[in-house]
Amino acid sequence: MECIKMPKWSWYHVRTSELEKFSSIIPRDVTSYFSQFVKKISSPCENGLYVYTLSPSQTCVYGSFLYDQDKKDAKIQKFLHYFVAHGILITVQEKEEEDFQKLIHNSSFSVKNCNSSAEGLCAILSIFISHYLRKVDYFENNFRNVLWDFYHHNNIAVLERIYHIRHELFMNTHVFRLIQEVLQGLKEAWLENLTNTLCYKQTHVKLERGLQLVKEYQEELDTMIHLQEVVSSHRGNEIMKSLTVLTAVSTPLTALGALWGMNFNA
Repeated sequence: MECIKMPKWSWYHVRTSELEKFSSIIPRDVTSYFSQFVKKISSPCENGLYVYTLSPSQTCVYGSFLYDQDKKDAKIQKFLHYFVAHGILITVQEKEEEDFQKLIHNSSFSVKNCNSSAEGLCAILSIFISHYLRKVDYFENNFRNVLWDFYHHNNIAVLERIYHIRHELFMNTHVFRLIQEVLQGLKEAWLENLTNTLCYKQTHVKLERGLQLVKEYQEELDTMIHLQEVVSSHRGNEIMKSLTVLTAVSTPLTALGALWGMNFNA
């Protein structure tokens, strides 16, 4: 367990097995929500967001989102579980993930500058966005190579590469969408108390940048696929024309040969 205490709130980063110890420090008004949170993450992991706003003291947001997915195996997934209420933020990891631990340590400095638990979760989400923006930069290099291969070759192998990097882009887009949902849930819960903060505004702008990038790459990939289909269709038409000409030329010769053979039989 790791704990970072700020003047107005505390952040606990724990393992699943340590959650039972927190019942005593959870604000009384949200203990029932915390019990639901523990129950949810004890079952098989799936994306989910839950927002409760009955009163200021009972405002609570919790859930899970998929922050990493293996490119080839759909069963290899990594989730971030979070529970946010007044004065407390809890993040949960299921396994010892080195990349996640590094991410947590990188975000601790920015989290310490936050004045609320909801703002603290925004800071953590901002670190995730930065991580995936770097992945988009790496994707851009692959995209540029495929773009020139498409220009010079434009064959089935290039089309397969286009579909491969398109799948990679979809995975990045999916994470951005999940982070967007969490930000919207936090906004719903705390409204202008959160949206007027510098951390939220910066996180929101950074997310918009990521979504805009992947949208533009998606449009370019769709254009490339469409062009590939047009070229393939054109080539298919050329082949059909060649076969038609060949048939038109060979049919009279075949008929003449048949008549020639019939004359000999007579």
